[in-house]
Amino acid sequence: FREVIVMAAANVVMHRALGKAIIPPLVVILGATGTGKSKLAIEIGKRLQGEIISADSMQVYEGLDIITNKVTVEEQAQCRHHMISFVDPLVSNYTVVDFRNQALSLISFLQHKLRVITSDVSLMQHIEDMHRQEKLPIIVGGTNYYIESILWNILVDTKDSGTERGQGLPPVPRADLEKLGGPELHKQLVEVDPDMAAMLHPHDARKIASRSYSLGMLALIWSAPCVVRRFLVLTLADSSSFLGQHVMPLGHLMSVRSLQVYQQTGVPHSRILEEQKGHDGGDDLRFSEPCIFWLHSNMDALDERLDKRVDKMLSSGLIDELKDFHKRFNEKKIQDNSQDYQHGIFQSIGLKEFHEYLTAGGDVSEEVRERQKKKGIEALKQAARRYARKQNKWVCNRFLKRPGRSVPPVYGLDVTDVSRWEQTVLSPAMDILNCLQKGEQPPVDPIRIEWENPRNKRSHHMCELCQKVIIGDLEWTAHLRSKNHLHHVRKSRQTLGLTSLPQQSVLTKASPSTLVPDSDMVCLEPEALEKQDSDRQGL
Repeated sequence: FREVIVMAAANVVMHRALGKAIIPPLVVILGATGTGKSKLAIEIGKRLQGEIISADSMQVYEGLDIITNKVTVEEQAQCRHHMISFVDPLVSNYTVVDFRNQALSLISFLQHKLRVITSDVSLMQHIEDMHRQEKLPIIVGGTNYYIESILWNILVDTKDSGTERGQGLPPVPRADLEKLGGPELHKQLVEVDPDMAAMLHPHDARKIASRSYSLGMLALIWSAPCVVRRFLVLTLADSSSFLGQHVMPLGHLMSVRSLQVYQQTGVPHSRILEEQKGHDGGDDLRFSEPCIFWLHSNMDALDERLDKRVDKMLSSGLIDELKDFHKRFNEKKIQDNSQDYQHGIFQSIGLKEFHEYLTAGGDVSEEVRERQKKKGIEALKQAARRYARKQNKWVCNRFLKRPGRSVPPVYGLDVTDVSRWEQTVLSPAMDILNCLQKGEQPPVDPIRIEWENPRNKRSHHMCELCQKVIIGDLEWTAHLRSKNHLHHVRKSRQTLGLTSLPQQSVLTKASPSTLVPDSDMVCLEPEALEKQDSDRQGL
Protein backbone atom coordinates (compact mmCIF):
# COMPACT_ATOMS: atom_id res chain seq x y z
CA PHE A 1 0.00 0.00 0.00
CA ARG A 2 2.84 2.40 0.87
CA GLU A 3 4.45 1.81 -2.53
CA VAL A 4 1.15 2.56 -4.25
CA ILE A 5 0.81 5.86 -2.39
CA VAL A 6 4.40 6.87 -3.24
CA MET A 7 3.96 6.06 -6.92
CA ALA A 8 0.63 7.89 -7.08
CA ALA A 9 2.16 10.91 -5.33
CA ALA A 10 5.00 10.94 -7.88
CA ASN A 11 2.42 10.98 -10.64
CA VAL A 12 0.71 13.97 -9.04
CA VAL A 13 4.00 15.90 -8.93
CA MET A 14 4.78 15.05 -12.55
CA HIS A 15 1.37 16.09 -13.85
CA ARG A 16 1.43 19.30 -11.86
CA ALA A 17 4.81 20.10 -13.37
CA LEU A 18 3.45 19.53 -16.86
CA GLY A 19 0.35 21.55 -16.05
CA LYS A 20 -1.87 18.62 -16.93
CA ALA A 21 -5.40 18.43 -15.55
CA ILE A 22 -8.51 16.43 -16.19
CA ILE A 23 -11.26 18.59 -17.69
CA PRO A 24 -13.99 17.97 -16.83
CA PRO A 25 -13.01 16.57 -13.41
CA LEU A 26 -15.97 14.20 -13.50
CA VAL A 27 -19.09 13.38 -15.50
CA VAL A 28 -22.51 13.04 -13.90
CA ILE A 29 -25.36 11.34 -15.74
CA LEU A 30 -28.80 12.22 -14.44
CA GLY A 31 -32.15 10.94 -15.59
CA ALA A 32 -35.25 9.05 -14.65
CA THR A 33 -35.26 5.30 -14.31
CA GLY A 34 -35.40 3.64 -17.70
CA THR A 35 -33.69 6.40 -19.69
CA GLY A 36 -30.48 4.46 -20.33
CA LYS A 37 -28.05 6.15 -17.96
CA SER A 38 -25.86 3.06 -17.55
CA LYS A 39 -25.68 2.51 -21.30
CA LEU A 40 -24.37 6.01 -21.91
CA ALA A 41 -21.95 5.77 -18.99
CA ILE A 42 -20.43 2.56 -20.33
CA GLU A 43 -19.94 4.03 -23.80
CA ILE A 44 -18.31 7.17 -22.40
CA GLY A 45 -16.13 5.09 -20.10
CA LYS A 46 -14.87 2.92 -22.96
CA ARG A 47 -13.99 5.93 -25.11
CA LEU A 48 -12.48 8.23 -22.47
CA GLN A 49 -10.82 5.76 -20.08
CA GLY A 50 -13.45 6.32 -17.44
CA GLU A 51 -14.68 4.27 -14.52
CA ILE A 52 -18.25 4.29 -13.28
CA ILE A 53 -19.37 5.05 -9.74
CA SER A 54 -22.93 3.98 -9.04
CA ALA A 55 -24.97 6.48 -7.02
CA ASP A 56 -27.93 4.25 -6.28
CA SER A 57 -28.89 3.70 -2.66
CA MET A 58 -30.34 0.25 -3.37
CA GLN A 59 -27.57 -1.05 -5.64
CA VAL A 60 -24.95 -0.75 -2.89
CA TYR A 61 -26.52 -3.82 -1.25
CA GLU A 62 -25.89 -7.40 -2.22
CA GLY A 63 -28.88 -9.20 -3.69
CA LEU A 64 -32.04 -8.22 -5.57
CA ASP A 65 -30.03 -7.66 -8.75
CA ILE A 66 -33.12 -7.80 -10.97
CA ILE A 67 -35.47 -5.50 -9.07
CA THR A 68 -32.73 -2.91 -8.44
CA ASN A 69 -31.72 -3.15 -12.13
CA LYS A 70 -28.00 -3.61 -11.59
CA VAL A 71 -25.69 -3.77 -14.58
CA THR A 72 -24.89 -7.29 -15.71
CA VAL A 73 -21.53 -9.00 -15.40
CA GLU A 74 -21.06 -8.56 -19.15
CA GLU A 75 -21.68 -4.81 -18.88
CA GLN A 76 -19.28 -4.50 -15.95
CA ALA A 77 -16.63 -6.22 -18.06
CA GLN A 78 -16.87 -3.42 -20.64
CA CYS A 79 -16.17 -0.68 -18.09
CA ARG A 80 -15.20 -0.99 -14.44
CA HIS A 81 -18.01 -0.22 -11.98
CA HIS A 82 -17.75 0.72 -8.31
CA MET A 83 -20.10 0.99 -5.33
CA ILE A 84 -22.28 -1.94 -6.37
CA SER A 85 -23.15 -4.99 -4.23
CA PHE A 86 -20.64 -4.38 -1.43
CA VAL A 87 -22.95 -3.90 1.59
CA ASP A 88 -24.55 -6.83 3.38
CA PRO A 89 -28.33 -6.75 2.77
CA LEU A 90 -28.99 -7.13 6.49
CA VAL A 91 -27.06 -3.93 7.24
CA SER A 92 -29.52 -1.11 7.84
CA ASN A 93 -27.27 1.75 8.93
CA TYR A 94 -25.38 2.47 5.69
CA THR A 95 -25.91 6.19 5.20
CA VAL A 96 -25.43 8.84 2.57
CA VAL A 97 -22.48 10.09 4.64
CA ASP A 98 -20.84 6.67 4.29
CA PHE A 99 -21.49 6.76 0.55
CA ARG A 100 -20.11 10.27 0.19
CA ASN A 101 -16.91 9.47 2.06
CA GLN A 102 -16.25 6.32 0.05
CA ALA A 103 -17.20 7.88 -3.28
CA LEU A 104 -15.00 10.94 -2.74
CA SER A 105 -12.10 8.68 -1.77
CA LEU A 106 -12.58 6.72 -4.94
CA ILE A 107 -12.82 9.86 -7.08
CA SER A 108 -9.60 11.18 -5.56
CA PHE A 109 -7.73 8.00 -6.44
CA LEU A 110 -9.16 7.96 -9.94
CA GLN A 111 -7.89 11.51 -10.43
CA HIS A 112 -4.60 10.91 -8.57
CA LYS A 113 -5.51 13.48 -5.94
CA LEU A 114 -4.69 11.97 -2.57
CA ARG A 115 -6.96 14.26 -0.59
CA VAL A 116 -8.96 11.47 1.03
CA ILE A 117 -7.56 8.16 2.25
CA THR A 118 -9.76 5.20 3.08
CA SER A 119 -9.01 1.76 4.50
CA ASP A 120 -12.12 0.23 2.93
CA VAL A 121 -11.08 -3.06 1.31
CA SER A 122 -13.66 -2.80 -1.49
CA LEU A 123 -12.00 0.43 -2.66
CA MET A 124 -8.35 -0.29 -1.87
CA GLN A 125 -8.23 -3.45 -3.97
CA HIS A 126 -8.43 -1.35 -7.14
CA ILE A 127 -5.85 1.31 -6.24
CA GLU A 128 -2.91 -0.54 -7.78
CA ASP A 129 -4.60 -0.46 -11.17
CA MET A 130 -5.84 3.12 -10.82
CA HIS A 131 -2.48 4.72 -10.06
CA ARG A 132 -1.05 3.79 -13.47
CA GLN A 133 -3.35 6.02 -15.47
CA GLU A 134 -5.64 8.92 -14.75
CA LYS A 135 -9.27 7.93 -15.03
CA LEU A 136 -12.40 9.95 -15.65
CA PRO A 137 -14.93 9.36 -12.83
CA ILE A 138 -18.46 8.90 -14.19
CA ILE A 139 -21.23 9.24 -11.59
CA VAL A 140 -24.41 7.40 -12.54
CA GLY A 141 -27.54 6.86 -10.54
CA GLY A 142 -30.99 7.93 -9.63
CA THR A 143 -30.65 8.46 -5.87
CA ASN A 144 -30.94 12.20 -5.65
CA TYR A 145 -29.33 12.86 -2.28
CA TYR A 146 -26.39 10.57 -3.12
CA ILE A 147 -25.59 12.65 -6.20
CA GLU A 148 -26.01 15.92 -4.33
CA SER A 149 -23.66 14.73 -1.58
CA ILE A 150 -20.90 14.37 -4.18
CA LEU A 151 -21.52 17.60 -6.08
CA TRP A 152 -22.17 19.91 -3.13
CA ASN A 153 -20.85 20.18 0.39
CA ILE A 154 -24.30 20.05 1.98
CA LEU A 155 -24.15 17.21 4.51
CA VAL A 156 -23.85 17.65 8.24
CA ASP A 157 -21.40 14.98 9.40
CA THR A 158 -21.46 14.81 13.18
CA LYS A 159 -19.43 11.65 13.68
CA ASP A 160 -16.29 13.54 14.67
CA SER A 161 -17.44 17.14 14.86
CA GLY A 162 -18.21 16.99 18.58
CA THR A 163 -14.60 16.33 19.52
CA GLU A 164 -13.31 18.84 16.98
CA ARG A 165 -15.40 21.69 18.34
CA GLY A 166 -14.98 20.60 21.94
CA GLN A 167 -18.49 21.72 22.80
CA GLY A 168 -20.52 18.58 22.33
CA LEU A 169 -22.91 17.53 25.05
CA PRO A 170 -23.51 13.98 26.30
CA PRO A 171 -25.82 12.61 23.60
CA VAL A 172 -29.29 11.44 24.48
CA PRO A 173 -30.11 8.18 22.67
CA ARG A 174 -32.31 8.79 19.67
CA ALA A 175 -34.83 6.24 20.93
CA ASP A 176 -35.28 8.30 24.10
CA LEU A 177 -35.79 11.48 22.10
CA GLU A 178 -38.36 9.80 19.89
CA LYS A 179 -40.42 8.86 22.94
CA LEU A 180 -40.96 12.52 23.75
CA GLY A 181 -44.05 14.23 22.43
CA GLY A 182 -43.89 16.80 19.65
CA PRO A 183 -44.50 19.82 21.95
CA GLU A 184 -41.80 18.69 24.42
CA LEU A 185 -39.29 18.15 21.61
CA HIS A 186 -40.16 21.52 20.14
CA LYS A 187 -39.73 23.16 23.56
CA GLN A 188 -36.24 21.67 23.96
CA LEU A 189 -35.30 22.75 20.45
CA VAL A 190 -36.45 26.32 21.11
CA GLU A 191 -34.01 26.48 24.04
CA VAL A 192 -30.94 25.40 22.02
CA ASP A 193 -31.81 26.40 18.44
CA PRO A 194 -34.70 28.87 18.14
CA ASP A 195 -34.05 29.48 14.44
CA MET A 196 -34.51 25.81 13.61
CA ALA A 197 -37.50 25.56 15.92
CA ALA A 198 -39.11 28.42 14.01
CA MET A 199 -39.08 26.24 10.89
CA LEU A 200 -41.06 23.46 12.58
CA HIS A 201 -44.60 23.19 13.81
CA PRO A 202 -44.92 21.48 17.21
CA HIS A 203 -48.07 19.69 16.04
CA ASP A 204 -47.07 18.71 12.50
CA ALA A 205 -49.74 16.19 11.48
CA ARG A 206 -48.03 14.78 8.41
CA LYS A 207 -47.07 11.15 9.01
CA ILE A 208 -44.30 9.17 7.41
CA ALA A 209 -42.96 5.71 8.22
CA SER A 210 -39.77 5.62 10.25
CA ARG A 211 -36.76 4.45 8.25
CA SER A 212 -33.01 4.93 8.16
CA TYR A 213 -32.89 8.70 8.48
CA SER A 214 -29.15 9.07 8.38
CA LEU A 215 -26.91 11.82 9.65
CA GLY A 216 -26.80 13.37 6.21
CA MET A 217 -30.20 12.60 4.76
CA LEU A 218 -32.11 14.69 7.28
CA ALA A 219 -29.74 17.59 6.75
CA LEU A 220 -30.70 17.47 3.10
CA ILE A 221 -34.33 18.01 4.06
CA TRP A 222 -33.42 21.52 5.10
CA SER A 223 -31.37 22.35 2.02
CA ALA A 224 -33.61 20.43 -0.37
CA PRO A 225 -37.25 20.23 0.70
CA CYS A 226 -38.03 18.04 -2.31
CA VAL A 227 -36.09 15.23 -0.65
CA VAL A 228 -39.00 14.80 1.75
CA ARG A 229 -40.97 13.51 -1.21
CA ARG A 230 -38.33 10.84 -1.70
CA PHE A 231 -39.06 9.55 1.79
CA LEU A 232 -42.78 9.49 1.05
CA VAL A 233 -42.16 7.47 -2.12
CA LEU A 234 -40.27 4.88 -0.10
CA THR A 235 -42.87 4.66 2.66
CA LEU A 236 -44.04 1.10 3.03
CA ALA A 237 -47.79 0.71 3.13
CA ASP A 238 -49.68 -2.03 4.95
CA SER A 239 -46.60 -3.70 6.41
CA SER A 240 -48.04 -4.47 9.83
CA SER A 241 -47.23 -8.17 9.52
CA PHE A 242 -43.55 -7.28 9.40
CA LEU A 243 -43.36 -4.57 12.04
CA GLY A 244 -45.24 -2.49 14.52
CA GLN A 245 -46.77 0.62 13.02
CA HIS A 246 -43.95 2.96 14.01
CA VAL A 247 -44.88 6.33 12.54
CA MET A 248 -44.13 9.80 13.80
CA PRO A 249 -44.87 13.35 12.70
CA LEU A 250 -42.37 14.85 10.27
CA GLY A 251 -41.77 17.82 12.55
CA HIS A 252 -41.19 15.41 15.46
CA LEU A 253 -38.55 13.55 13.45
CA MET A 254 -36.77 16.72 12.35
CA SER A 255 -36.70 18.02 15.92
CA VAL A 256 -34.97 14.80 17.00
CA ARG A 257 -32.36 15.29 14.30
CA SER A 258 -31.68 18.93 15.19
CA LEU A 259 -31.35 18.11 18.89
CA GLN A 260 -28.89 15.33 18.02
CA VAL A 261 -26.78 17.75 15.98
CA TYR A 262 -26.62 20.20 18.88
CA GLN A 263 -25.80 17.47 21.41
CA GLN A 264 -22.97 16.12 19.28
CA THR A 265 -21.47 19.43 18.13
CA GLY A 266 -22.52 22.05 20.67
CA VAL A 267 -23.52 24.22 17.72
CA PRO A 268 -27.11 24.93 16.65
CA HIS A 269 -28.15 22.95 13.59
CA SER A 270 -29.40 26.12 11.89
CA ARG A 271 -25.98 27.78 12.24
CA ILE A 272 -24.20 24.81 10.68
CA LEU A 273 -26.54 24.86 7.70
CA GLU A 274 -26.20 28.63 7.39
CA GLU A 275 -22.41 28.30 7.30
CA GLN A 276 -22.68 25.71 4.58
CA LYS A 277 -24.95 27.97 2.57
CA GLY A 278 -22.57 30.88 3.03
CA HIS A 279 -19.95 29.58 0.61
CA ASP A 280 -19.97 31.59 -2.62
CA GLY A 281 -23.53 32.72 -2.11
CA GLY A 282 -24.84 29.18 -2.16
CA ASP A 283 -23.93 25.55 -1.63
CA ASP A 284 -20.21 24.81 -1.92
CA LEU A 285 -19.62 23.03 -5.23
CA ARG A 286 -16.89 20.43 -4.71
CA PHE A 287 -15.64 20.17 -8.29
CA SER A 288 -15.14 23.04 -10.68
CA GLU A 289 -16.74 22.61 -14.10
CA PRO A 290 -18.20 19.10 -13.87
CA CYS A 291 -20.00 17.90 -16.98
CA ILE A 292 -23.60 16.95 -16.26
CA PHE A 293 -25.88 15.17 -18.71
CA TRP A 294 -29.63 14.90 -18.20
CA LEU A 295 -31.31 12.12 -20.14
CA HIS A 296 -34.94 13.09 -20.67
CA SER A 297 -37.79 11.59 -22.64
CA ASN A 298 -41.38 12.09 -23.62
CA MET A 299 -43.29 10.67 -20.65
CA ASP A 300 -45.68 8.56 -22.73
CA ALA A 301 -42.72 6.90 -24.43
CA LEU A 302 -40.95 6.46 -21.09
CA ASP A 303 -44.05 4.93 -19.48
CA GLU A 304 -44.21 2.36 -22.26
CA ARG A 305 -40.51 1.64 -21.86
CA LEU A 306 -40.89 1.17 -18.10
CA ASP A 307 -43.77 -1.26 -18.58
CA LYS A 308 -41.61 -3.30 -20.94
CA ARG A 309 -38.77 -3.21 -18.44
CA VAL A 310 -41.01 -4.69 -15.74
CA ASP A 311 -42.12 -7.41 -18.17
CA LYS A 312 -38.46 -8.15 -18.89
CA MET A 313 -37.73 -8.36 -15.16
CA LEU A 314 -40.54 -10.88 -14.77
CA SER A 315 -39.19 -13.04 -17.57
CA SER A 316 -35.72 -12.83 -16.00
CA GLY A 317 -36.93 -14.35 -12.73
CA LEU A 318 -38.12 -11.39 -10.68
CA ILE A 319 -40.75 -13.35 -8.74
CA ASP A 320 -38.31 -16.08 -7.73
CA GLU A 321 -35.77 -13.44 -6.69
CA LEU A 322 -38.32 -11.71 -4.47
CA LYS A 323 -39.48 -15.01 -2.95
CA ASP A 324 -35.94 -16.11 -2.16
CA PHE A 325 -34.93 -12.76 -0.70
CA HIS A 326 -38.13 -12.50 1.32
CA LYS A 327 -37.63 -15.98 2.78
CA ARG A 328 -34.04 -15.32 3.80
CA PHE A 329 -34.98 -11.95 5.25
CA ASN A 330 -37.83 -13.36 7.31
CA GLU A 331 -35.81 -16.27 8.68
CA LYS A 332 -32.92 -14.04 9.73
CA LYS A 333 -35.12 -11.40 11.30
CA ILE A 334 -37.28 -13.92 13.14
CA GLN A 335 -34.18 -15.53 14.63
CA ASP A 336 -32.92 -12.14 15.79
CA ASN A 337 -36.38 -11.03 16.90
CA SER A 338 -35.87 -7.79 14.97
CA GLN A 339 -38.39 -7.78 12.19
CA ASP A 340 -38.09 -4.55 10.26
CA TYR A 341 -39.24 -3.78 6.73
CA GLN A 342 -38.26 -0.14 6.45
CA HIS A 343 -34.46 0.01 6.41
CA GLY A 344 -31.73 -0.63 3.90
CA ILE A 345 -32.50 -2.67 0.83
CA PHE A 346 -35.87 -3.77 2.19
CA GLN A 347 -37.38 -0.47 1.12
CA SER A 348 -36.70 -1.23 -2.55
CA ILE A 349 -39.55 -0.71 -4.96
CA GLY A 350 -40.90 -4.20 -5.53
CA LEU A 351 -40.94 -5.69 -2.05
CA LYS A 352 -43.73 -3.35 -1.03
CA GLU A 353 -45.74 -3.88 -4.20
CA PHE A 354 -45.64 -7.68 -3.84
CA HIS A 355 -46.21 -7.60 -0.08
CA GLU A 356 -49.56 -9.43 -0.12
CA TYR A 357 -48.27 -12.04 -2.55
CA LEU A 358 -45.07 -12.69 -0.60
CA THR A 359 -46.77 -12.92 2.79
CA ALA A 360 -49.75 -15.04 1.72
CA GLY A 361 -50.10 -18.18 3.82
CA GLY A 362 -50.27 -21.74 2.57
CA ASP A 363 -54.05 -21.80 2.90
CA VAL A 364 -54.49 -19.18 0.16
CA SER A 365 -55.91 -20.61 -3.06
CA GLU A 366 -54.01 -20.45 -6.35
CA GLU A 367 -56.69 -18.18 -7.77
CA VAL A 368 -56.20 -15.65 -4.99
CA ARG A 369 -52.41 -15.85 -5.27
CA GLU A 370 -52.63 -15.21 -9.01
CA ARG A 371 -54.76 -12.12 -8.38
CA GLN A 372 -52.24 -10.92 -5.79
CA LYS A 373 -49.43 -11.47 -8.26
CA LYS A 374 -51.17 -9.48 -11.01
CA LYS A 375 -51.94 -6.75 -8.51
CA GLY A 376 -48.27 -6.60 -7.55
CA ILE A 377 -47.16 -6.39 -11.18
CA GLU A 378 -49.49 -3.48 -11.89
CA ALA A 379 -48.47 -1.75 -8.66
CA LEU A 380 -44.80 -2.15 -9.61
CA LYS A 381 -45.39 -0.55 -13.01
CA GLN A 382 -47.25 2.35 -11.44
CA ALA A 383 -44.52 2.83 -8.82
CA ALA A 384 -41.87 2.95 -11.55
CA ARG A 385 -43.81 5.63 -13.43
CA ARG A 386 -44.29 7.74 -10.32
CA TYR A 387 -40.65 7.42 -9.39
CA ALA A 388 -39.55 8.50 -12.88
CA ARG A 389 -41.63 11.66 -12.60
CA LYS A 390 -40.22 12.46 -9.18
CA GLN A 391 -36.67 12.02 -10.47
CA ASN A 392 -37.34 14.44 -13.34
CA LYS A 393 -38.92 16.91 -10.97
CA TRP A 394 -35.82 16.73 -8.78
CA VAL A 395 -33.55 17.59 -11.73
CA CYS A 396 -35.71 20.59 -12.57
CA ASN A 397 -35.88 21.85 -8.99
CA ARG A 398 -32.30 21.18 -7.96
CA PHE A 399 -30.48 22.08 -11.18
CA LEU A 400 -32.63 24.03 -13.62
CA LYS A 401 -34.38 26.21 -11.03
CA ARG A 402 -31.78 26.22 -8.27
CA PRO A 403 -31.00 29.64 -6.78
CA GLY A 404 -27.39 30.57 -6.24
CA ARG A 405 -24.27 30.71 -8.34
CA SER A 406 -22.80 27.27 -7.70
CA VAL A 407 -24.98 25.51 -10.25
CA PRO A 408 -23.02 23.54 -12.87
CA PRO A 409 -24.20 23.54 -16.50
CA VAL A 410 -26.56 20.73 -17.48
CA TYR A 411 -26.65 19.38 -21.04
CA GLY A 412 -29.94 17.82 -22.09
CA LEU A 413 -30.04 14.67 -24.22
CA ASP A 414 -33.37 13.47 -25.64
CA VAL A 415 -33.73 9.69 -25.38
CA THR A 416 -37.33 9.44 -26.60
CA ASP A 417 -36.46 7.71 -29.89
CA VAL A 418 -34.26 4.75 -28.95
CA SER A 419 -33.80 3.85 -32.64
CA ARG A 420 -31.72 7.04 -33.06
CA TRP A 421 -29.78 6.69 -29.82
CA GLU A 422 -26.38 7.00 -31.50
CA GLN A 423 -27.35 10.26 -33.23
CA THR A 424 -29.36 11.94 -30.46
CA VAL A 425 -27.55 10.75 -27.33
CA LEU A 426 -24.08 9.26 -27.76
CA SER A 427 -22.71 11.52 -30.51
CA PRO A 428 -23.79 14.81 -28.86
CA ALA A 429 -22.44 13.63 -25.51
CA MET A 430 -19.05 12.74 -26.97
CA ASP A 431 -18.88 16.02 -28.91
CA ILE A 432 -19.51 17.96 -25.71
CA LEU A 433 -16.89 16.02 -23.74
CA ASN A 434 -14.27 16.27 -26.50
CA CYS A 435 -14.72 20.04 -26.66
CA LEU A 436 -14.50 20.40 -22.89
CA GLN A 437 -11.29 18.39 -22.82
CA LYS A 438 -9.80 20.68 -25.48
CA GLY A 439 -10.95 23.80 -23.67
CA GLU A 440 -13.32 24.69 -26.50
CA GLN A 441 -16.94 25.80 -26.47
CA PRO A 442 -19.26 22.77 -26.89
CA PRO A 443 -21.46 22.79 -30.00
CA VAL A 444 -24.54 22.43 -27.80
CA ASP A 445 -25.52 25.00 -25.20
CA PRO A 446 -26.45 23.78 -21.73
CA ILE A 447 -30.05 24.03 -20.62
CA ARG A 448 -30.85 27.55 -19.54
CA ILE A 449 -31.26 27.85 -15.80
CA GLU A 450 -34.52 29.52 -14.86
CA TRP A 451 -33.88 31.01 -11.48
CA GLU A 452 -36.99 31.43 -9.44
CA ASN A 453 -37.82 33.07 -6.17
CA PRO A 454 -39.71 30.20 -4.56
CA ARG A 455 -42.18 30.83 -1.81
CA ASN A 456 -40.80 30.42 1.67
CA LYS A 457 -42.02 26.95 2.64
CA ARG A 458 -40.83 27.24 6.23
CA SER A 459 -42.16 30.62 7.30
CA HIS A 460 -44.57 30.70 10.24
CA HIS A 461 -47.64 32.94 10.16
CA MET A 462 -49.90 33.48 13.15
CA CYS A 463 -53.52 34.20 12.35
CA GLU A 464 -54.84 35.95 15.44
CA LEU A 465 -58.41 35.83 14.16
CA CYS A 466 -58.49 32.07 13.61
CA GLN A 467 -55.96 31.24 16.34
CA LYS A 468 -53.89 29.13 13.97
CA VAL A 469 -50.23 28.86 13.06
CA ILE A 470 -49.82 28.53 9.29
CA ILE A 471 -46.53 27.23 7.88
CA GLY A 472 -45.42 28.35 4.41
CA ASP A 473 -46.20 31.38 2.28
CA LEU A 474 -48.36 29.40 -0.13
CA GLU A 475 -50.43 27.97 2.71
CA TRP A 476 -50.69 31.42 4.30
CA THR A 477 -52.04 32.94 1.09
CA ALA A 478 -54.54 30.10 0.79
CA HIS A 479 -55.61 30.59 4.40
CA LEU A 480 -56.24 34.30 3.86
CA ARG A 481 -58.58 33.38 1.01
CA SER A 482 -60.37 30.62 2.89
CA LYS A 483 -64.04 30.91 3.83
CA ASN A 484 -63.26 30.20 7.46
CA HIS A 485 -60.81 33.11 7.67
CA LEU A 486 -63.11 35.50 5.82
CA HIS A 487 -65.92 34.51 8.16
CA HIS A 488 -63.78 35.50 11.15
CA VAL A 489 -62.87 38.76 9.38
CA ARG A 490 -66.52 39.72 8.94
CA LYS A 491 -67.36 38.64 12.49
CA SER A 492 -64.52 40.72 13.94
CA ARG A 493 -65.60 43.77 11.98
CA GLN A 494 -69.11 43.49 13.28
CA THR A 495 -67.87 43.08 16.85
CA LEU A 496 -65.37 45.94 16.71
CA GLY A 497 -67.30 48.17 14.37
CA LEU A 498 -64.31 48.51 12.03
CA THR A 499 -64.33 48.92 8.28
CA SER A 500 -60.95 47.21 7.90
CA LEU A 501 -58.53 45.14 9.94
CA PRO A 502 -54.76 45.49 10.20
CA GLN A 503 -52.85 43.20 7.85
CA GLN A 504 -51.38 40.23 9.69
CA SER A 505 -47.69 39.63 9.23
CA VAL A 506 -45.25 36.77 9.41
CA LEU A 507 -44.68 35.48 12.93
CA THR A 508 -41.28 33.92 12.28
CA LYS A 509 -39.31 33.20 9.14
CA ALA A 510 -36.54 30.86 8.17
CA SER A 511 -33.07 32.30 7.79
CA PRO A 512 -32.74 34.26 4.51
CA SER A 513 -29.34 32.67 4.00
CA THR A 514 -30.93 29.26 3.60
CA LEU A 515 -34.01 30.29 1.68
CA VAL A 516 -34.83 32.73 -1.09
CA PRO A 517 -37.90 34.71 -0.05
CA ASP A 518 -40.62 35.28 -2.59
CA SER A 519 -40.32 38.99 -3.30
CA ASP A 520 -43.13 38.87 -5.83
CA MET A 521 -45.74 37.54 -3.42
CA VAL A 522 -48.50 40.06 -2.79
CA CYS A 523 -50.26 40.06 0.59
CA LEU A 524 -53.78 41.32 0.06
CA GLU A 525 -55.92 43.09 2.60
CA PRO A 526 -58.96 41.18 3.87
CA GLU A 527 -61.31 43.48 1.93
CA ALA A 528 -59.53 42.71 -1.31
CA LEU A 529 -59.70 39.02 -0.58
CA GLU A 530 -63.40 39.30 0.15
CA LYS A 531 -63.91 41.10 -3.13
CA GLN A 532 -62.02 38.40 -5.02
CA ASP A 533 -64.08 35.75 -3.27
CA SER A 534 -67.28 37.56 -4.24
CA ASP A 535 -66.09 37.91 -7.82
CA ARG A 536 -65.39 34.18 -8.03
CA GLN A 537 -68.82 33.36 -6.65
CA GLY A 538 -70.39 35.61 -9.29
CA LEU A 539 -68.62 33.88 -12.18
